[in-house]
Amino acid sequence: MSRSPRVRLLSVAAIASAALVVSSCASTTNDVSQGAGQSSAPVSKTISGFDLPQVLATAPDGKTLYVAQNDGTVVLINAADYSKAGSWNSGVTVPLGIAASPDGSTIYMSNRTAGTVLKKKPETGANLGSWSVGSGTAPAGIALSPDGATMYVPQNASAGTGADKLTVRTASNGTLQKTWDFKKGSRPRAAAVSPDGKQVYVSFEGANRIAVLNAADGSEITSWDLASLGATTPGYLALSKNGDRLYVVTVNPSGVLVLNTKDGSAIEKWTDGFKSAFGIAAATCGQTVFVSDWTNPGNVQAVDQPNQCVETVTVTGINPNSGPDSGGTQVTVTGSGFVAGAQVSLGGSDCASEAVQSPTQIICKTQAGKAGLVDVTVKNPSGATGTLPQGFTYVSGNLPTAPQAVTALFNNKTDIITVTWQAPANQGGSAIVRYTATATDNNAKTPDLSCTTPNGTTLTCKIQVGNPGPRYNVTVTATNGAGTGPASAPPVDVQTK
Repeated sequence: MSRSPRVRLLSVAAIASAALVVSSCASTTNDVSQGAGQSSAPVSKTISGFDLPQVLATAPDGKTLYVAQNDGTVVLINAADYSKAGSWNSGVTVPLGIAASPDGSTIYMSNRTAGTVLKKKPETGANLGSWSVGSGTAPAGIALSPDGATMYVPQNASAGTGADKLTVRTASNGTLQKTWDFKKGSRPRAAAVSPDGKQVYVSFEGANRIAVLNAADGSEITSWDLASLGATTPGYLALSKNGDRLYVVTVNPSGVLVLNTKDGSAIEKWTDGFKSAFGIAAATCGQTVFVSDWTNPGNVQAVDQPNQCVETVTVTGINPNSGPDSGGTQVTVTGSGFVAGAQVSLGGSDCASEAVQSPTQIICKTQAGKAGLVDVTVKNPSGATGTLPQGFTYVSGNLPTAPQAVTALFNNKTDIITVTWQAPANQGGSAIVRYTATATDNNAKTPDLSCTTPNGTTLTCKIQVGNPGPRYNVTVTATNGAGTGPASAPPVDVQTK
C-alpha cells in the first residue's frame, strides 16, 4: 500500500454533525517478526466518528488534539474526555502535515498540492499567513524545533527537482536556511525533532528506513532499517517527551513500531485495531499516543504510554504547627514541587486562600477541623501529592496553641540549656498561666528534663543537665486555665557535650 496522497472524498456526513464515540479496549498480543521487541497489548481508547482522519497534532498545554481529515476539516478534541470541542475548515485538501507551535499560538499545515505551508489560528482556523515551499515539492510531515523558530519540511515528491529533499526554514515566514539532499527514491515522509533540538528523525518511505540526522548540518548520525523489524514503508513520526521513544507508523503491517532512540531497537509493535494507520501524535507528557486510522468512518486510537511529567511533591514543614480547631490560622507550608493551583489540606480540611509563593512555599489560612494531630497534604492540579504525617495540631478552642520561635542553647561551663520562645499565636479561652520546656533524650537513655516558668508572661527558662553527653530534643508547651496545649515543633536539637 502506497503513502501517496489520497484524494478520494467519500460522500458521508460531515464530522460537524457526527457524534464522537469513545470506547475502551485492550489489543490482543501480536507476533513480532525478525528481531522486534516483544509485542504488547497496550490499553487504548477508540475515539470514533471521523471522516478519513489523517494527520494529528497536540496542543502544547495538553488540552487539545487536532485531527485533520481528508477533506481539510480540522476537528478539535478535548484531551481530557475526548469530546468534540469544535472544528474548522483549513482549506487544504488532503492535508499531509500539521504541527502546533510550542507557544500554542499557531497551527501549521502543509499543503501538498499547492506546495505551501499555512499558518492557522488554533481555535478558529483563521488564516495567519502562508509561505511557499515551491512547486513539485509535495511538503508532508512537517516538524518544529523546540523553540518553534525553525521548521523541517520533508519534500515527498516522487520525482522531479523537488523530490528527495528536506528543507530547513524559518517557521514564521518560510525563509530557506538549508536544503538537505537524499538518495533518489528515498521519499522523506515525516520529521520529528529531539527535545534538545540537536537531532532530526526522518522517515524514508521509499528507502524503508529511519535516519537520525544532525540538526546543525543534516549529516547522518545513524540509520535504522525497518525490514529487520518486520515492517515496511514508514510514515508519520512522534517522540515521547523525554525523546527516548520514537513512534513510527508503518504501512505493512498497518500499525505502529515503538523504537528505542538509543539504538533503534523495537520496544513494542502495535497492529491490532488498525485497518489503515496513518497519522500520529504524542500528548505533552507522552502519557497518550494518538494514532489515526484512515478509514470511513474513521477513528483515532488513544494508546496509554508512560507519563514522563510525573511530579514529585514533598511537604517538610508548617509554621505555626498548631491552631484553634475553629480555624483562621495563617500558616506557611514548606516543601518542594508546589505549582500554581496547589491545594493544601489539614486532616482533610482544605486550607483557604492558598497563595503559592514559590515551588517551596505556600501560604494559606486554616479552616475548622477536628481537635488533634492531623496530616498536612499538598496536592497539585495534576494529582501529584505530598504529605507531612501528623504535622499540624488542631487545638480545642479553650486551649492555647503551641509557643513559637523556640531556641535552646547549651552552656558547657554551667551544664545548663537556656530555652527561649515567643507566645502562642492564640492563647485559647483564658490567659496563659505558665510555660514548660522539656528536653527529651534522643536515644531515650535518660529521663526527660524540664523547667517551668512562674507565670504566663516569662518567655524563658533554664534546664539543668545533670550528666552532659546526650543529644536532646527541646520543646515548649503553654498552659492556661483549661489545660496544656500542643508542644512546639519541630523540636530543637541540642548537643550537651
